[in-house]
Amino acid sequence: MVLQPLIENSIKHGIEKKVGGGRIIIRSERRNGHGVIEIIDNGSGMSETNVRRQRNGGIGLRNVDERLRVIYGENYHLHLESKPGEGTCARIEIPEPTAEQVLPT
Repeated sequence: MVLQPLIENSIKHGIEKKVGGGRIIIRSERRNGHGVIEIIDNGSGMSETNVRRQRNGGIGLRNVDERLRVIYGENYHLHLESKPGEGTCARIEIPEPTAEQVLPT
């Protein structure tokens, strides 16, 4: 429920507008007690003004941001970084589960 809107935005607003196609990279890692997931495209990118507008106005991105805050708290939200002509990175960080939160196998 979190990754789908981010990947859809990469296609619809980044790659689709780029002549000759593009690439989307989905990367995840553990970093400082957090799970970090990044969706990176080499699409058309956005200005800082458009990044703020997308974060606040787009239904899909707003839902992702709200879902992260509700589940994990106010310190966890969607991060967007973009450069016009170079692409966009959508990043989410979530806390790693503690031993008590991991379901037994």
